[in-house]
Amino acid sequence: MAGVHFSERIDLRRLLRKEIYPRLEKELDRAFPVFKFQKGQHGFWIATDAPVTFAGYGYREGKMIARGWGYRTSKQGMPAGLWLAFVNKGVLPIGQDFVKAVQALAAKVGVVMDDWDYPDLEVFRISIEERRDRMLEAFFAWAQGELHGAEGQYARNWLTSTTQKHSIGLPPNMLPELEIGFYSSPEAARQAIRDAGFDQPEDTNFAETLGLFNPRWEGRVVGPGWDINGERVVNIWGRFPGDTPMDQPVYCNLFRPSFDQPFGGTETPVNLHLAKRHGKTNLVMVESPLKAILAYSLGMLDPFPIAACGVPNSGQAEELQNYIRRSGSVTFNLDFVPDSPNKYARTEEAIRNFRNVKFPVYVINPEDMAKAMGGIYTKEVCPARFMRAMNIQGYRSLMGRRKTPDIFLAQTGSRAARGAEESRENVLANAQELIAEEELETKTTRASYMDVEIPENEEAAAPLQRPARFLSDESAAPVRTETRVDYAEGDGSPRRNIGLMARNIKTTYEKIATEIEQGRITTDQAMIILMRSQEGIQSLLDAVLKKRGVISDQA
Repeated sequence: MAGVHFSERIDLRRLLRKEIYPRLEKELDRAFPVFKFQKGQHGFWIATDAPVTFAGYGYREGKMIARGWGYRTSKQGMPAGLWLAFVNKGVLPIGQDFVKAVQALAAKVGVVMDDWDYPDLEVFRISIEERRDRMLEAFFAWAQGELHGAEGQYARNWLTSTTQKHSIGLPPNMLPELEIGFYSSPEAARQAIRDAGFDQPEDTNFAETLGLFNPRWEGRVVGPGWDINGERVVNIWGRFPGDTPMDQPVYCNLFRPSFDQPFGGTETPVNLHLAKRHGKTNLVMVESPLKAILAYSLGMLDPFPIAACGVPNSGQAEELQNYIRRSGSVTFNLDFVPDSPNKYARTEEAIRNFRNVKFPVYVINPEDMAKAMGGIYTKEVCPARFMRAMNIQGYRSLMGRRKTPDIFLAQTGSRAARGAEESRENVLANAQELIAEEELETKTTRASYMDVEIPENEEAAAPLQRPARFLSDESAAPVRTETRVDYAEGDGSPRRNIGLMARNIKTTYEKIATEIEQGRITTDQAMIILMRSQEGIQSLLDAVLKKRGVISDQA
């Protein structure tokens, strides 16, 4: 890699994140030849030698693993190390020592910095921020060691088992390289952070604010959540091996100090940084990070597995929109309990959270997974179970059975479809009141239903065009109710005609009901029309709320 020279003063944190750490990530063997690093299967550097002071790190057994920021070991009881500390006599630098350590690392990767003066206060602030960025990586390094020690025996067995309840089936020989650890106790975590050099009051306060020593972590398998560029760990996820205690959430994350900080946020799905590193934009989204890690460890890169740590949320939808834009897709493959009364509820919620994205969204019906494995299961059906039974090639073939959200919801008789019917009843009940209350005139109001045209009155009702044609066209735009904005005379201000909007929606539902009763459309087809008309309902509700002063026009 060619060197770079900075003749003007540069922000030291930016220099580390954008220049030094990425270069170390690629050239660690040349930057620190004393360790005789070799590249591992999943991008880690594995030490095959080391100075005598590293005797406990397991480099002779291939357990000492390094990245651009520092190193860790899968052996229990050994703290993580940062290269900043390594070049500063083993101590995490603060103040002007921090500047010297940055310069020392820069020299190892061909980055030349002129001798610019950095005021003490600025350097102190930058060094504390850098320590915050690296504390979670040091925490995870400790958790990785705990997983491979005596405390992590049960968790290791569960992670590699294919028979225990909710087990994952990870390849045992790959555990040291995979980003999985174990949280043994808050006391051990606190000591590990101090041993790694994070012993300043600011370090302890920050860890406490994140909830890093909260008892809720105890006994969980844990892993890091990186930002989308893979530059720093911004969250930690945790899950109990096997069953989750009744008073505990399935997934545990860090507390978020404030919304202007990345720490504790769940907007970035687990593994998305790896998808970006591999240049993949066709993604399959599962619930559990462990199931995404399993797919990745088995060599699945397209579609690339990412995880939501639960139901995919609207923040993740926005993050994926910024990443994918229009050049990829997301397929939901969430967990499934066939005998549950709300067996599709989580998938339906994910679909609602992703309703505004611009990229294609698909859904794998979990029943298709069960059928492909030979029958309908009464116990949990999930991606990990399928991958173990049908291997990665079989999992890829499952993608051929994916469906658009509308087809999935219609075929499953989903709660969303039932919700549309409940919305119809509520709207009909309220629409009559609004029609009587609001008798405003409008110049133009229309309802657009693609091939289904809703007539204005019974006399004009000619045979309606059936939705079958529109249903067969996957490129059809969403069915929606549109109401044009008219202007009140004299003031030129826009105002919605609430009464006629309500009348329009009421007429629409009545016509759909008539179509079903006469056998001209099926209930499944009607469900799709009802679901896709929710935009019109929302417009009506917004207008009512604005009229009654609940929300403002700027809301």
